[in-house]
Amino acid sequence: TGGPTPVGWFRSRRQGDPRPKPEDLSLHYRYFGPSGGFFLVLRPSVFGPTQAAIFLADADGALSDSPAHEFELEAAAAASPAPRPPRAPIAMRDRAHAAAKASPAPPPAPAPVAVPVPAFLSTPEHLPPRRFYWSGTATAILVAALVLSAVFLVALFVRPPFPGLALAVSEEDGRRLRVQWDRAAISGEGPRSGSLEINDGGVTRSVAMNGETLDAGSAIYTRLTDDVQFRLTVRLEGKADVSAEARYLGAGSARRFESDPAKLERQVQELIQERDELKTRVNKLTERAVFAEKQLQKMKEAGR
Repeated sequence: TGGPTPVGWFRSRRQGDPRPKPEDLSLHYRYFGPSGGFFLVLRPSVFGPTQAAIFLADADGALSDSPAHEFELEAAAAASPAPRPPRAPIAMRDRAHAAAKASPAPPPAPAPVAVPVPAFLSTPEHLPPRRFYWSGTATAILVAALVLSAVFLVALFVRPPFPGLALAVSEEDGRRLRVQWDRAAISGEGPRSGSLEINDGGVTRSVAMNGETLDAGSAIYTRLTDDVQFRLTVRLEGKADVSAEARYLGAGSARRFESDPAKLERQVQELIQERDELKTRVNKLTERAVFAEKQLQKMKEAGR
């Protein structure tokens, strides 16, 4: 090709964790792949220098989660004013002044001749005062300054809208699934809680999550079927709930369905039976957990 070859790319963030987010990794692997490439994160600040962090790829092309180097970018210094031209020596100035005094005075200017002004060009006796013009100009300048100040304060202190959870699911080993979300998006949102709803082959369960669990950024789930749906809901204090969904379809989910109506009906019945068995199993496990909790409570009361 002979053209320039890109060796990396950068992204600017005003706040948050500089580490690559899932969407950053997806974009990086899409354009660079196993060839590597670097990822530069710039975090500008209004009252301080810009913070920069650079992430490098390993030998396999995987982007590191830890920055290889962090540094600051200082603002460029203002250019120094141009030097003033050198002043002429005193002796040369004195000679120039003496020559100016010795030169003959210019002839007097002729006296002005009064020319009558036509009536249509004459100035009216009473002109409208210009005070109103200058007052309107000053008011417009003041309003513009107030608007610019308000825009600057809004951009400085008003927080941007919630960026989203970026929920994603990936397969670990065997039947283990890793559910990930953007923990940096909710790290500075104050008190928070949430829940993770799991629909595994028609069987639904909900897992309560606190602030510490949400800050972990991921969770492991052992699937029962090849079709698992996840829905993460985060409740923030003083704000509306935020939710995101992700779905896992295993390799077996595409092979389980046939085009033959009879086989399809049989598969539907098998899925219904599998769902009922899973519900029965969950109910039994719930009863055992309740029984164990009651026994533990009795033991605590007996030991007092």
